[in-house]
Amino acid sequence: MAPQFTSEHTAVKIAIATLNRFLKKPRTTEEIASLIARTEIELEQVLSAKALDPKIVIAKILDIFPHPDADRLKLVTVTTGKQKHNLVCGAPNLLVGQRVAYVQPGAILPDGSEIKIATIRGQASAGMLASERELGLSDDHEGLWAPQDEIAHLGTSLCDILISRDVLDIKTPANRWDYLSGEGIARELAAYDSADQRFVPTQVGDYDYLNTEYVDVKSREENPRFASARLSVNNDVKSPGWLVDNLLLNGIATHSIVVDITNFVMLELGQPAHAYDANTLSGPLSVRFAADGEKITTLDNVDRTLSSSDLVVCDDSGPAGMAGIMGSARCQVQLNTTEVIIEAAIWDKTIVRRTALRHGMRTDASTRYERGLPLPSAPRALSRMMDLLIELCGAKIIEGPFDQLHAWPWRQQLGLSLRQTERTLGVNVNERQMVQGLQRLGYQVDKFSITQALSDQVGKPYKWGANWRQDEESSYDCSYLVDRLYSRIGVFVGHTSLGQYHHGRPIEISQLKPGDNLFIKGKIERSQVDHYWTTTPQGQKQKITLDKPLEVGHNGMYIGGGQVIHASQWQRQGDDWVKREVGGVIVTSVEEFTKDPDYLGARRYVENFNHLYAVVVPWWRPDVRVEADLVEEVGKLVGYDQIPNTLPAIPAMPQSTGTLAESMKLRRQLSAAGLTEVMTYSFVSEEAVMASGMKPDKFLPISNPRSPEQAYVRASLLPSHIQMWSNQSIALRETTVCFEISTVFESNGLSQQPDEVWKLGLSARGERSLEHLTASLQHLMRLGRVDYELIPDAHQTTLLPQRSARIRIGQDSVGVIGQVSASTLLSLGMKQPLAWCELDLVAWQAGRKPETLPALPPYQLVVRDISCEVSESTWWQEIEKQLKLDSRVWSVDYLEAFQDEERKQAARKVITCRLLLDCGKKRSSAEIDADLEAIVADLGNALPQASLKIN
Repeated sequence: MAPQFTSEHTAVKIAIATLNRFLKKPRTTEEIASLIARTEIELEQVLSAKALDPKIVIAKILDIFPHPDADRLKLVTVTTGKQKHNLVCGAPNLLVGQRVAYVQPGAILPDGSEIKIATIRGQASAGMLASERELGLSDDHEGLWAPQDEIAHLGTSLCDILISRDVLDIKTPANRWDYLSGEGIARELAAYDSADQRFVPTQVGDYDYLNTEYVDVKSREENPRFASARLSVNNDVKSPGWLVDNLLLNGIATHSIVVDITNFVMLELGQPAHAYDANTLSGPLSVRFAADGEKITTLDNVDRTLSSSDLVVCDDSGPAGMAGIMGSARCQVQLNTTEVIIEAAIWDKTIVRRTALRHGMRTDASTRYERGLPLPSAPRALSRMMDLLIELCGAKIIEGPFDQLHAWPWRQQLGLSLRQTERTLGVNVNERQMVQGLQRLGYQVDKFSITQALSDQVGKPYKWGANWRQDEESSYDCSYLVDRLYSRIGVFVGHTSLGQYHHGRPIEISQLKPGDNLFIKGKIERSQVDHYWTTTPQGQKQKITLDKPLEVGHNGMYIGGGQVIHASQWQRQGDDWVKREVGGVIVTSVEEFTKDPDYLGARRYVENFNHLYAVVVPWWRPDVRVEADLVEEVGKLVGYDQIPNTLPAIPAMPQSTGTLAESMKLRRQLSAAGLTEVMTYSFVSEEAVMASGMKPDKFLPISNPRSPEQAYVRASLLPSHIQMWSNQSIALRETTVCFEISTVFESNGLSQQPDEVWKLGLSARGERSLEHLTASLQHLMRLGRVDYELIPDAHQTTLLPQRSARIRIGQDSVGVIGQVSASTLLSLGMKQPLAWCELDLVAWQAGRKPETLPALPPYQLVVRDISCEVSESTWWQEIEKQLKLDSRVWSVDYLEAFQDEERKQAARKVITCRLLLDCGKKRSSAEIDADLEAIVADLGNALPQASLKIN
């Protein structure tokens, strides 16, 4: 059975009116739907609101008289600007001069009611004056709808002036937190709109934030930012109509003014916020992990038992809220609340998601936190909340605001090559429009010149140990100058001279080009000589220890014309080093390096700087991590409809045309089963080869590789998939199984041509990755009706011996399946388990059987599911093989495997499969149960090594 998959997208609703608040030129529903099609957002449907009848118009009250026969009714005279009308009305908020919604005779209300001329208590009424509920604007029926401003002339139809009440039902990708806010979606729509469209961001007040430890944050890694303030408020005021409308249109119920403001800010900016009734708190707030068994009653009045994995906000009496999910009922803001502590925090997305799933309480807040909110979001949302609280309910700041920052708000910098972008997209890109489009999206885009970038730093002072966080571009040492310049285009070259020497490609003196880095031993003072640090594809620091020390003390960058720019305070005098008269970032002759007796060589990090842009990613786009992400942004700006439909060049398979067609069919079948097809390069790096645990002599080296990432021709798909998963910065769901049908090259020695063999590779990541891979393999074999066995392999080094097996078809070993070893994962900096399966595609095709339909018995077969608890090393195929030996078993299907923490510790697991039984005709339930018990008993006797138990 194929594994089941869930969507990576989150379904939300967003009102057209909410989006138009951020656009200089409001757009219709159809226009916005067209613009959304150019984003990663999936538009499920448009929930169209019923348009108001044109006969409902703006009128003004001229006179109000008592009704002669009813105390609660009034006789009202209104004018539409040209005509006066008399009617009867019982609304409590009638005022002379007031503008109201006049429903003329013949008009039909949104609920379908037709308004006619009527006589009410003996008085003629030519129509009616409508409330918000009667107009379908809200549930408010306490009085008449009245526009707050003179938004139109008298007699104007409301359908021409009221905001669109259409709502879009959309799905947003899991890596875009900003798509869960009106501001975030509108920013993208404005960029794809006409050139004169302008995005109008939310303006927030300028407050002086204090870094006082107002809240005792004990779990700083899980709570890197906590912004808060204490305010006095008048919560017993009515939320204004525009605020209520916005919440209701987006599917959020209204509460009190304070709570409504926190929800509004979440919809507007995407940052969840929370308010505590300050007078209900016992002592100051703190952030910590809960104690096992600790209790909390959440705002939904559900008593919950916490565990030590749950992060909570507390006071002295216990939990006051579940971090990023929901607050406590005892600290709930009430109508009589006079003081509040408001909070906008950043929480670890993994902690929030696990807690939400464990307690079954996915909330609007947790949905947003699960996507990983950036650090700058919190204080901006808090400022917006304070703005609205001060404006709408007369709030005054008592303490704060406070901004407790426990991490560095770093911004990604990348290089974008115009030519690489055009090659990837397959179209010519207008350079000017590309730059302007990215700038409209919030990117800082500058044409990059390595020589100009270096020249701008000449004259800056020297500082040993300079770095970006402390010094930015005010001072440098030799390695930081190089590191900083290349970091502007997203190229990591190392933070020290020793590390930079071990990056890039060696270059001869005759090959020097601007941007190349030259190294000498220099003056060794405090420089490390036995190790350096590098950054893994996941952005984690990794220490590299050398086999023997190497003294690399100084380096500089060649800028052409026989000159080098470097940050220096020492110069050579004979065999000694003396301080320069003027140190800092200086320009010297290249011979100062190349003629030095301790010249070590040169390295090249970038082959071509032509048409290269230095891009600073906006803080609200943490999903943009590599150049390919920027190319995708450019593709959306160009418009996917403008990119021609061209097929990539696919190498011909060394088999018949029929076999090629069958392979294409297999791709479609696997994709239809929910597997994700990937395509990787045939060239792999030495790092990937070493990480795979395979012997390097199996891989053919490239004599002149274009880059270190293409040093070998692969002999297995495993290194390519290891590299793919280690470079995967976007968190895929744990049920994702990737597959690839491609060739590998098995070496016959350097003097012989390699054998090109077609392979099928399957890979998955996560705690249950091997189970998903096993199910996928089973589905593959069923597609071809292939009989196969899994044979335990105790000699595995790449895969865990106790969780791996060889795949055998007939008497031939055609592949392998199992869990990648912990040492391999550690070398890649991967924290989640990785499962791998690879088999010979030609052998699989040869093992297929023709499709046949067996004759069915003349009576109904019996379906039964059984769950067997077995040892961890037992493969389900062993169970299947034994069950099929029983003549009563018609077929066996694998359903799933399960392993909780207790069974993991005991090296046990549960395998569930479905049996189709032929128990004969007219069998009773008792007889069928007896047959099943006998089958299970035989299974247990046949597999004594599995220590089988039936659940």
